[in-house]
Amino acid sequence: MVGKLVRVGFNAIEIHGYLVEFTDYDLVLEFPVPVPNEEPGVVNINKGFRWVLARDGITYVLEEVD
Repeated sequence: MVGKLVRVGFNAIEIHGYLVEFTDYDLVLEFPVPVPNEEPGVVNINKGFRWVLARDGITYVLEEVD
């Protein structure tokens, strides 16, 4: 699903963004506009245009379809 618009359940929130990459430990999402963040387990990079999420907080990743 790399490059696709996805919906991610993380902690107690739902996030919509483009999947950039993933590893065994984290998942990177990109947004068209900067998104502020106060969530534990998330690191903002590129001035909020990208989030790196710890995979242990992710409950689901679903591809968004029209």
